[in-house]
Amino acid sequence: MASASSMTLKDWVDLFTGGGAAISAIAAGVAAWAARTSAGAAKETSEASRAAINSNERIADNDRRIRLMEERMRVWRAFDDLMLKHLIDGIVNREAISEAHKEFQRAPFLFPPEVDKYLRKVVNRLLRQIHLQGGARIRQDPDDVKAAQRRAKKAYLLLLWLTNQQRDGKKIFQKHMSLID
Repeated sequence: MASASSMTLKDWVDLFTGGGAAISAIAAGVAAWAARTSAGAAKETSEASRAAINSNERIADNDRRIRLMEERMRVWRAFDDLMLKHLIDGIVNREAISEAHKEFQRAPFLFPPEVDKYLRKVVNRLLRQIHLQGGARIRQDPDDVKAAQRRAKKAYLLLLWLTNQQRDGKKIFQKHMSLID
């Protein structure tokens, strides 16, 4: 066979047609190898993409959980501050209740219904305590000792219940204050 520079057109045609069967087989082998390599690279790229997507989803889920925990902590702090004021003074004023209630309004969106119901119960009883104390001063009839005793007993039981809410409320909140949920 002649060198590549001295080959005629006929030599080139013979190379690719007659003797080209070997070259075609080699070319087919190279093409198959390239296809396998390309498929392997595509598979690795696809797996890497899936891994990146899964990683991003975990990061987003963790961010969501952290933000949810921060919002839940704001509600808890408002409750804790309100009950601490009650523990110290024995009663809270309407302004303190109103301030805490601004945070409590988020509870239905952040917690299960149990917490929202509990917070409403606490607020209603705090308002009831204010009403009982105000009403006792206005309606106090010196001759109606039994009614005064009933009011005093109600006020005392309410005070006991509210005093325990610092501890009892913590138990209710703790069930829902996990980053895992």
